[in-house]
Amino acid sequence: MLVRATKVGLVIGVVLVVVAAFSMYKGSSTAPTCDGRQMSATDRCITHYADGHTVTEDYTQAKHYDAGLAWVLLIAGLAVGAASAAGWQQRRRGYRLGVGQA
Repeated sequence: MLVRATKVGLVIGVVLVVVAAFSMYKGSSTAPTCDGRQMSATDRCITHYADGHTVTEDYTQAKHYDAGLAWVLLIAGLAVGAASAAGWQQRRRGYRLGVGQA
């Protein structure tokens, strides 16, 4: 059961890293979007929320936000993949979780 869980964790980690890498590649060459439309360097994106507050972002802020999400995905993918690989390696060596040394 543990081996299956670590394999699933490895797959999830690899998928997150691939999605993050694609997002970084795509995000570096495209303009950020506002309401489904590409922004130009002089545009501002104004978002109105149901509770009454408004958020305004310019092109630079919107571009930075897109890159931040990709970094979060990359770090999460690496962490999940590394933890799963470590658990799988310990399981293959015969270590049992929760069993003390005699």
